[in-house]
Amino acid sequence: MNTKLKNRGLSSLDVTDEMRKDAVRIRFIYRRRYSGDLNKWETDFIINLYSIWKKNKTPIRLSEKQSDILKKIYNRIINPDTYSIVRYHKHRDNRVIKKGLTLEQAQAHCQREDTHGDQWFDGYRAEKSRRN
Repeated sequence: MNTKLKNRGLSSLDVTDEMRKDAVRIRFIYRRRYSGDLNKWETDFIINLYSIWKKNKTPIRLSEKQSDILKKIYNRIINPDTYSIVRYHKHRDNRVIKKGLTLEQAQAHCQREDTHGDQWFDGYRAEKSRRN
């Protein structure tokens, strides 16, 4: 049995694979906390979890709700929803003119005055996910 874990009240058998995965997610998101991927609440949530994890130096047992929130944040960062700008023409084939935009970027593009004409307009659509 790992003495560090025993001294902290957890045996190595008590640390589940899910707890290890959560610890990896916490460290990964913590390193990206100032990248603009997180809102204020999510940043505070991650900093709080990271400080608890760092203090204990072992994986921590999260509630089901905390674990779900952590997974949602992690999945959003790992596999963000991205959008393409498509130029739609009335009498020609449509074509993709930009890829890899966030929803906000795609919406801002399509609201500009120079993104539509008499026979065409720019619209956006979700790109297919790289991961399942």
